[in-house]
Amino acid sequence: MEKVVWIGYVVATFLLICFVCGVVKVAIEDNQIAGKIIICIIWLIIFLAVSGTIVYIVVRWRETVVDWLSLSFVLILSKLGHTVAQNRLGVRHGEGRGVLQDYTEAVKWYRKSAKKGNAYAQYNLGFHYFYGIGVPKDETEGIKWIRKSAEQGLVDAQFDLGVYYFIGEGIHEDKKEGIKWLHNAAEQQHANAQHWLARCYQEGNGVYQNKEVAIWWFRQAAKQGHAKAQCDLGWCYHNGEGVPKDESEGARWFHKAAKQGFAPAQELLGRCYFFGIGVSQNIEAAAEWFVKSAEQGYEMAIEALKAIQQRHAEYASENVGFDRIDEIFNKAKEEEN
Repeated sequence: MEKVVWIGYVVATFLLICFVCGVVKVAIEDNQIAGKIIICIIWLIIFLAVSGTIVYIVVRWRETVVDWLSLSFVLILSKLGHTVAQNRLGVRHGEGRGVLQDYTEAVKWYRKSAKKGNAYAQYNLGFHYFYGIGVPKDETEGIKWIRKSAEQGLVDAQFDLGVYYFIGEGIHEDKKEGIKWLHNAAEQQHANAQHWLARCYQEGNGVYQNKEVAIWWFRQAAKQGHAKAQCDLGWCYHNGEGVPKDESEGARWFHKAAKQGFAPAQELLGRCYFFGIGVSQNIEAAAEWFVKSAEQGYEMAIEALKAIQQRHAEYASENVGFDRIDEIFNKAKEEEN
């Protein structure tokens, strides 16, 4: 967009210069209209300067100007009682976007909107009460507002409420109720809820164990790019849990999760390359993924690198990636101390 604006400005400037040159030529040939032509030239120069300034402001400060105008409208609408605007103003205060960061002020606006039934504001208000952000911590009050939001169908609220019930945080433990809310969220394509539900069915935790159903939910979350679900789905294929064993398919899902930087998947993919499980054996590729995982402090990857260093000393000394092993080991020791 910025490039297009500047190209247009350059073309317009060129055309104006050509026009000015033509005017000057006429002035030379006819001295009687020279005065009027000089005035025209002056106006053209002023026009050029003003237009250039406007273009610069639009290109350089357009986001700031748009954000300022947006904030102005939000402030006006909030004072008029518009619930969506009140919630957005609360978010701005919470993030410090366009205004000074002030959690207490954020809570004030969330409360105004939440009392009028805005589901997003109810969730935000509940979150702040639950964790004591901008208000004294009150898990019971937090759950109350999150429930109101969940009952209106807000998926994040449904997921959080499900988790709170499932683990008994801020409320009495009730896994059956937790599963109900997790189901509601999962059916609305909430990837975290789908993954959580899959683990419940896989382990028989809060529901009857059903590994086929677990696979279905893992796949739903994995398709949305959920790295943990991709890794778990890969593990199921790798071991034939709930699906026919397919090591190639397992390695494929490990790779998807590993590319997103998920350390356990990187370590598992490294293991696949090291032993040639589901992929062609490639020690160099194995080392690359082990290193990526170990750099995040993943203990199993660090141990794998130690084993490679001991058993494949020659290879380790000659290939890229292994030169960082000592650095990783030293970092791990420092973190232990």
